[in-house]
Formats: sequence, C-alpha cells, structure tokens
Amino acid sequence: MDKIREFIEKLPKNKRFICGAIAVGVLGMLLIIFSGGSSDDSPEKSSDTEAFSQNGAYEEELEKRLAEILSSIQGVGDVNVMITLSSTEEYVYAEETDTSADRQQREYVIADKGGIITKVNSPAVTGAVIVCEGGGDTRVCEKVYEAVSVALGLPSNRICVVKME
Repeated sequence: MDKIREFIEKLPKNKRFICGAIAVGVLGMLLIIFSGGSSDDSPEKSSDTEAFSQNGAYEEELEKRLAEILSSIQGVGDVNVMITLSSTEEYVYAEETDTSADRQQREYVIADKGGIITKVNSPAVTGAVIVCEGGGDTRVCEKVYEAVSVALGLPSNRICVVKME
C-alpha cells in the first residue's frame, strides 16, 4: 500500500499531464469498444439482412393479397394497403431435455452448421392502413374494417381506413 502511495505522490501534478493521461485512457477505451470486428462476412450480419429481406417479401405478399380482397368489395374501388409487422421470423429449434433429480439440462440438437428447425413463426401483424376510393362512405369503411380485422386478426383500433384523393 505504501508503494502505491509513493508512486502517486511522484506523479506530476500539472493539469496538462492529467488531461493527457485521461485522453489516452478514453482513446484506449474507444479503441477497445470499436475494435469488436466488423468483418463483412460475419454470419450475423448476413442473416440479419436475409431476415429483413424475407420480412419485406412476407409484408409485400400480405399487402398484395389484402388489396386484391378489398378491391373486390363493392364500393371500395382502387385500394392501396400498408401493413406493419412486429418483428422478423422466429425459429424454434429442436432440443433434448435431460432431467435428473436435482437439475434440468437442455441441449439444442445440432445438424451440420446449425440447429434443427422444428417450427418457423411468422411475424405478427401490428397494424394496417387502407387508402381506398370508397373510404369516404361509412358503409364501405365498415366493410373494410371488418374484412381487414378478420383477415389479419387485428382489432379495429389497429386499422386505419381513409379516402383516396
């Protein structure tokens, strides 16, 4: 303990030295934080990009199918649909459970490079915006609200129907 106290007392007391030491310390921490590796071939980065592109395709397909259904309703006319999703696809992997008297252990079943996928959960639809020519008519709006609610499983407060200009 005395050696540490002697070392601290020997350090220069001027402000330039202290500011320089703090700057070097902060720079070192920043280098550590940002050196986490940002290689372009990381599997996480490519899987995120792939998930978002699959998510976009799923969203577009839902919008297309819903627009086709809504345009066939009497009075709706031309229609544009926008759907929002809560997240990306969720994968459920196979797992083995080993239960003993005092603990439970789970292990994921591995095949080739990844686990065995037993189920894929599609992203949940969180909202829908419908812009249609018949959006000014309350009867048409009610039909659209009901159709979207049934088709997507959304409550009416998550659906917006407006008249097209």
